[in-house]
Amino acid sequence: ERKIGKQYLIPLVAGPYDSVNEITWDQLPDQFAMKCTHGSSTNIICKDRSSLDITRRVRQLNDWMKKNWFWLGREWPYKNVKPRIIAEVYMEDENPTLGLTDYKFFCFNGEPKIMYIANDGAKLREDSITTTDFFDMDFNHLPMRMKDPNAETLPTRPKYFEEMKKIAAILSQDIPFVRIDLYETSKGVLFGEYTFYHSGGFTDIYPIEWRYKLGDMIKLPAKAVF
Repeated sequence: ERKIGKQYLIPLVAGPYDSVNEITWDQLPDQFAMKCTHGSSTNIICKDRSSLDITRRVRQLNDWMKKNWFWLGREWPYKNVKPRIIAEVYMEDENPTLGLTDYKFFCFNGEPKIMYIANDGAKLREDSITTTDFFDMDFNHLPMRMKDPNAETLPTRPKYFEEMKKIAAILSQDIPFVRIDLYETSKGVLFGEYTFYHSGGFTDIYPIEWRYKLGDMIKLPAKAVF
């Protein structure tokens, strides 16, 4: 909020909670997104609270709250994060059939250089697969991929692409590498998250030369600061 302004943040509707027992489920709105603040993929997307299996979700949240993601991949920023739970306003893409599209910017010392679009909304349809496509900052499609295939039909240029680049640059200042995730919604651009180690740093990149190209973009400080 200090860096880019409150208007780019998804509003909270409840929390933060230090314990699952603090959640008052009947006071939540009919639609919301609930997340743990200390983990990865710890999300509950509720489109209709009346059909929510609260018993199952309480059990799931209790399990997540006991985990420390540092021990899974040794990503040190996770190590000392206090486990908490938040509930955010439910957000939709302008085209609800797509789910909520992520625009993920690979940034190097405050300079966005690559952005990829993940069609995670495909998970909403059993006959579809997740695809990702990489673009430079002029929105030229790049001949690279990671774990997912490219889309048969390329995504179109985001309406707020230039605005998203500016936000990503501000948020990534003085960080050797970070991925800045943003959403483009009917309410405009909204911030998703910082990701300091994309896929935990273990994903393959194809073709091989792109591993070196991305590596060359990282400029580490001359002296580490702890």
